[in-house]
Amino acid sequence: MISKNKQILRPCLNSHKPIDIVIMMLGSNDLKETFHASAQQIAEGAATLVKVIQDFTSEKQGFVPLIILVSPPEIGEDICRSSFYGSFTEDAVSRSREFPQWYRMAAEKHHCIFFNAAEYIKPSKEDSLHLSPEGHAILAEELAKVVGELS
Repeated sequence: MISKNKQILRPCLNSHKPIDIVIMMLGSNDLKETFHASAQQIAEGAATLVKVIQDFTSEKQGFVPLIILVSPPEIGEDICRSSFYGSFTEDAVSRSREFPQWYRMAAEKHHCIFFNAAEYIKPSKEDSLHLSPEGHAILAEELAKVVGELS
């Protein structure tokens, strides 16, 4: 999934410059069984995209934006009863719990701000994967606080 995101990322960055802050939360879909990816590998993939952001913006806009690297929320315990079961299994739950440690390390290595979404939100009860409208609102409020503290 990273290579596809890398191809899309540069044109998006270019079309929105100048960019002062990037908030990036990716990784949950990489927990699909088809990818066989560990939490560490997924966080390293996110770090690859952080590096693309840093390199590209440095070259194209002359400065690197602040980057908030968000460790995604955990996959819900009831994934086995979800319509997404099969693509995601119970193993995705345990791997998602490892995200914070690996995302924190990636954020520190690349001088990003680390944010652990799992401290604030959980996936919806409907599918154990996606956020509910309330979850989206909470995530937005908490990230807005982080951004507000930067100014």
